[in-house]
Amino acid sequence: MDRPVDRPVVRSRVGAAEARLFPLPDAVAYAQRWLELHRPRTEEFPNPPV
Repeated sequence: MDRPVDRPVVRSRVGAAEARLFPLPDAVAYAQRWLELHRPRTEEFPNPPV
C-alpha cells in the first residue's frame, strides 16, 4: 500500500479475523488516488448503443 507511513494503523482482531484499523479519511484519500491511477475515466468509453 502506498499510503503515508506516518498515519496510525492498529493491528487488532475483529471477531475471529485479524484486521488493520485506520482513520476513515485516510482510507478515502487513498481510494481517490488509487482510482485516479487504476481506473479510466468514464468519458474515455463511448456510450453503449440503445
